[in-house]
Amino acid sequence: MAHSGNKNIIKKIFSPLLDLIFPKQCLGCKKEGCFLCENCYQSIEINPGNECVVCEKKVNIQNQICANCLENYCFDSIFVMGKYEGLIKNLIGAIKFDYIEDISEKLAQIFAKSLDKAQLADKLNGQLIMAVPLHKKRFLERGFNQSELIAAEIAEILDMNFNKQCMERIKNTKQQANLKKDERIENMKQAFCASFEKVPETVYLFDDVFTTGQTMNEAARALKAAGVKKVNVLALAHGN
Repeated sequence: MAHSGNKNIIKKIFSPLLDLIFPKQCLGCKKEGCFLCENCYQSIEINPGNECVVCEKKVNIQNQICANCLENYCFDSIFVMGKYEGLIKNLIGAIKFDYIEDISEKLAQIFAKSLDKAQLADKLNGQLIMAVPLHKKRFLERGFNQSELIAAEIAEILDMNFNKQCMERIKNTKQQANLKKDERIENMKQAFCASFEKVPETVYLFDDVFTTGQTMNEAARALKAAGVKKVNVLALAHGN
């Protein structure tokens, strides 16, 4: 906790100086002053798809996976805001690869709007949201877990309960993006463990990008092994 406090103090001291030397630029239009200007924020089209994230069969917008594909996963439903492209891809890349933590709030706001559009937002009030955890080595390298930051903001907006203590990534997995499908499955096997003092009936499991779903699947498997009955997956984007 002391580490986190010192980091925040240092950030407050040096942020104005860094902004002066390296002005923030909108990731959409390059306008100086912020990472996402109001015009670009308002221009983002929120169109949660009604296609299965695996086979692209038409499905209900509130659960974007068909019954046949769902049989291959441990989670019970999935909602994805949109495709991993355009400005959303830029925003996710900025927090994930350029370590710009400030973008988490905007991404959470956009995601909350998409949930509202799909008539899911009210159903999440009071529910538990957890983010897919990073391995401690990766966390130390990056300094934060982008999915945790965004999930915490979503919890604040939608009046959800946020928990980051009850699930751990115990296997230092390779980057999924560089692996083939069968390699991804093997890479994620037994990657997580979870335990609760009081086991929740339902968990909303959040991650930034859903690709083949193997990361979410193994995290959901760990949650169910800990006694959780239902795991609903949430993700900002779907893509390769």
